[in-house]
Amino acid sequence: PGGAGDVPVVREITEEAVLRGNPRDGDAIAAAVRRLLERAELRSRFGERGRAVASRYRWRRAAEATLAVYRSVQQEG
Repeated sequence: PGGAGDVPVVREITEEAVLRGNPRDGDAIAAAVRRLLERAELRSRFGERGRAVASRYRWRRAAEATLAVYRSVQQEG
């Protein structure tokens, strides 16, 4: 479980697996992390969500997708 800035790319990747706060407000992010530290049920819930989200991301799949893009660009050029 963790805390992060509430920006589009973080929302897209983490879905509902982290507590988010205003990225320009360090206190807001710190408060999110503090909530996780103080509340075991939140850590458990966000930990489960985080593992579920992370299980969909694999380095091999990312490398294969990147290689496919490079090959398609090479064929066009």
